[in-house]
Amino acid sequence: MKRLRVGLLVSLLVGLLVGGAAAQKFELVEPKDALSDYANVVTPAAAEKVKTLSDDLRRITSVNFKVLVIRQLEGGIEAKTYAEQIYKRWDVGRSEGGLEHGVLLFISVLDRRVKLVVGRQVLYVLPAKAQEEIEWSVLAELSRGRFSQGVEIGSAAVADTVLAGWETYRRPGRGRLDWQKISVPVFSLFLVSALLPIVFGGSFIMGFSIFIGGLFGLVLLDYIGMVLAAAFGFFLNWRREGK
Repeated sequence: MKRLRVGLLVSLLVGLLVGGAAAQKFELVEPKDALSDYANVVTPAAAEKVKTLSDDLRRITSVNFKVLVIRQLEGGIEAKTYAEQIYKRWDVGRSEGGLEHGVLLFISVLDRRVKLVVGRQVLYVLPAKAQEEIEWSVLAELSRGRFSQGVEIGSAAVADTVLAGWETYRRPGRGRLDWQKISVPVFSLFLVSALLPIVFGGSFIMGFSIFIGGLFGLVLLDYIGMVLAAAFGFFLNWRREGK
């Protein structure tokens, strides 16, 4: 009897898991162009505007911009989940070429869902706060039933934000650093470089190695690179000095 109960419990759990997995299955549509309008709500003029914006972004910044519009999500699928799957399936970021230069604007018109999926190499110019503002601007149009205008406004906002940010952060050969952005980590690195030799009885060379290594790490690999390079400079000198 006990074995029977255990078997029934296992069968029930397996059934629930299989059923849940089946419920999460959903159809991924295929891309048409810069704009894939499966809801048939975008006017020809707005569709042409989206294509122009997409072409300009790719030409100026190499960012690949796509827009997907559907009527409604089915089966309780989250907009974030669906949009991320589309981003991967369409290879919007062109990951096969070793890049993540992609932005996908996903809009489900009837259930008023909007989601931006942004490649990691575009996050510098299109951070989370900017994404949220763009999503809300599109939602405002959808709530008024202005579906085509929402697509056009959202696309223009993405293009304007990326182009504006590209001047400062991403354009090759500019050679400029955003000192306001890096002032706090650089100051923190300076303090660590000064304090660690004192605490561990190290020399000036130890502090210099920590600071210079951290700076190179910050430039090449952002904050994670700064921490790793500074730590490497510390342990290298700590061991060399016989600590």
